Amino acid sequence: MSSANNKEYGELEQSMWRRFQDAEAMPDPDVWSRIEHTLVIQENAKYKKRLLFYRQLAAACFVLFILAGSALLMHFKQDQEHATLATAQREQTTINEADLPVTMPAQEQTIAAATPAKVPAQPEVTPSAVETIVSDELIYNAHPADEVKSQEPTYSLGNTIAANSTATIDAPQTTDMGTIAGSTKSSSTVIGGYPETAKGTIARQENYMPASQAIAAVPDSYTSPSAINPLLRRNATLGTYDTDKLATDNVNKPEVALALNTPGADNKQEKTAGSNSRWNLGMAYGSSYFDQNIAIPGYTITPPRIMIVPDPTVARQPPGPSISAESEENMRDARIEFEENTQAAMSFNVDVRTGFRIGKRLKLLSGLGYSQNSSKTKTNYIVEQFIFKPRTNERSKLQPTTVFLPSLHTFTTDSISVTKTKEPFDVDYSYQMLSIPVGLQVEGNLSQKWYWYAMGSTAVNFLMQTAIKAANPEISDVTYRFTDDSPFRRVHFSGNVGLGLGARISDAVSISFGPVFRTFFNSMLTDDNAVATQGRPYTIGLNMGINYKLDQ
Repeated sequence: MSSANNKEYGELEQSMWRRFQDAEAMPDPDVWSRIEHTLVIQENAKYKKRLLFYRQLAAACFVLFILAGSALLMHFKQDQEHATLATAQREQTTINEADLPVTMPAQEQTIAAATPAKVPAQPEVTPSAVETIVSDELIYNAHPADEVKSQEPTYSLGNTIAANSTATIDAPQTTDMGTIAGSTKSSSTVIGGYPETAKGTIARQENYMPASQAIAAVPDSYTSPSAINPLLRRNATLGTYDTDKLATDNVNKPEVALALNTPGADNKQEKTAGSNSRWNLGMAYGSSYFDQNIAIPGYTITPPRIMIVPDPTVARQPPGPSISAESEENMRDARIEFEENTQAAMSFNVDVRTGFRIGKRLKLLSGLGYSQNSSKTKTNYIVEQFIFKPRTNERSKLQPTTVFLPSLHTFTTDSISVTKTKEPFDVDYSYQMLSIPVGLQVEGNLSQKWYWYAMGSTAVNFLMQTAIKAANPEISDVTYRFTDDSPFRRVHFSGNVGLGLGARISDAVSISFGPVFRTFFNSMLTDDNAVATQGRPYTIGLNMGINYKLDQ
């Protein structure tokens, strides 16, 4: 045999070394199968975890997409309805305008308005009187053409002084001053101007009359008060009528537009209704990191109790579970490892909120939310607990767990064994909560489409389910529902603070995004199970939302 002084190996030792080398080089197939099985289980656990996260993310994105698409569809449908209504109203307005009479020229309006006026009747002007009043020197010589058609008699207006003017009038038989007696087609009075030639005649300019002679040739009857006063009264009446009509038209234009519901009035009313809308509906999705902030005691299973003199009146405490020195050391290392390796994990929350504007910038928010908060730990230790049956004295083994759950309550088992694994594994803690938030939000405009917001709220959170899952086949999953007896608090109160930016896609739809911070007012564990000093859990993440403004 070999020794410290003898370096030679015997045949037995050489054979043992060869077997060791062969075992390392070619391990037993069972060893390979166990290793492969362990690796497959770990990969499946990681795959399931990632698959669950991607499913939740896809479901949240799908819900946001459906809501955003529905809101945009409703908005565009309303725009199309308004556009169709506006087109129909414009067509109706065009038809109504086509039915209205065409506006007459100024001269015809004056004559038509003067016709029904009550003015003292003037003597009827006859052709003989006209020929007597008008001098032959004021009329240009008209030479008929080769073919002259028969014309109705043309009479000159006796009390009107005009230049280069011609009007076609269908006048009644009885008229006042300014109209022609009888049924005449044309009336032309020329004093120092160019007369209008009748149809079928050729006018030639032969002689001109000076202005002084033309003025002197005007008879006195044209400037007499009996001829001028009726004209002045008529012009005053016509001017008052035109002014009142213009004012009435200007006043009635908005009323007519409102009665016809023109596109301009419709757009203005729609814009005002949208700006005065107080209610809005929003949905938000947030990705965050959650820190459960749970602490477990750092002392051993059976903390030392110093008793100088035992008091016989005090009942003795039941003895703690039996544990070996190695297990006790592993328990201490496992608790230290839990404190160091517990980290925040990816979480998400979905909120549906209704907003009510109570001021120009202030908005009241309330709604319903769902959140799944997660945390994780990497550990190397497995805790096994045993119970001895009183009568048979048989030892029964409970389900293996991690160091987390046994540290939350007093041990009632008879013995504990803490073993260390070769490879570390992950332990996930999941908390599903239903929230009812109530808060305020302040908004301010940055530009026509962009705005900023800041919000603060409080929420009541109901812990619906708690799940503890380990990526180790030896450890079973533990789930606590809302009605189960669990070491976790069922109702939590939290405060949320967030700020960010928003963009208006249209008058009714807008999106927003920004960071949000939420902290709980109580610890995750109940007071009975909080052996160590507990902290308050919190989340920090990014919130994305879509808002739809409701009409009044």
